[in-house]
Amino acid sequence: LQAALSQMQEAIRRPFKLAGEPLFRYALYKLADESFLWSHTYHHLVVDGWAASLISGTGRSRRWL
Repeated sequence: LQAALSQMQEAIRRPFKLAGEPLFRYALYKLADESFLWSHTYHHLVVDGWAASLISGTGRSRRWL
């Protein structure tokens, strides 16, 4: 778990290049045989706070338009 969290922190600190690479990153960390941690990092140009709350499931509305 600590290795996965450390790699996630590193990904958060790594700046996005606005030209030439996607403005989002996904990673799947295997913690045990049947235990995984999914990480998604994105630039605020792609996902704002409202959209982030929908992605994470913490928003008031879970209805997709």
